[in-house]
Amino acid sequence: IDSIRTIIASAFELTEAMPNILEQCLYNIYIDSGWDIVRNVNIYRDSLPEEYLYPTFTDLCSEIQDYLERSDYSEEVKGNYKGALLSRIRSFANGYKGVLLNTTAHPDYEALMTDHCVVELEGLADDADKCLVMGTILTQYYQYRRNHFPDSGEKKKAEHLIVIEEADGTAGRVTEQYDGGNQGVRGRNADCGSESYKACGGCN
Repeated sequence: IDSIRTIIASAFELTEAMPNILEQCLYNIYIDSGWDIVRNVNIYRDSLPEEYLYPTFTDLCSEIQDYLERSDYSEEVKGNYKGALLSRIRSFANGYKGVLLNTTAHPDYEALMTDHCVVELEGLADDADKCLVMGTILTQYYQYRRNHFPDSGEKKKAEHLIVIEEADGTAGRVTEQYDGGNQGVRGRNADCGSESYKACGGCN
């Protein structure tokens, strides 16, 4: 959940209480989907296919709406947060991004681990969108690797290599691009790429 929150927060600017609202809502939808946050297991894992064990961006949007309605914020503040936060999250549930992100399906990570694969993001013009999609893929890839190929502690020869090309600047060097004291999109994308790389432990 922390990785997801970091990826979303790096893809676009979150101000004031929005990071906390996002975090609380992420925990809520994962708990509602049957996840034991402490033990990191799903109570439905033996009765449902794996793709149905995880919430979607549509679930997150609904939870943010309900969370704000239950909150003690004034009506004006609720309206501001709904407009600012929901509009951003909903953008990931519509169109081309929705096809990629707002779904219970996921890439074939077994193929990524065993075959020669290329992930092409040319259809996404915006760097922030590329950052979010690639961060999501890397996070899921790491989880798959950790669950299906646990570290035995034994030294072994390299069996797999993942290469992340940064030529388009999606995770480029942080530059002095600020807007009202906040990092520009390039800086946030660099943060996202850095966090994803750290989450993957280098993806050796």
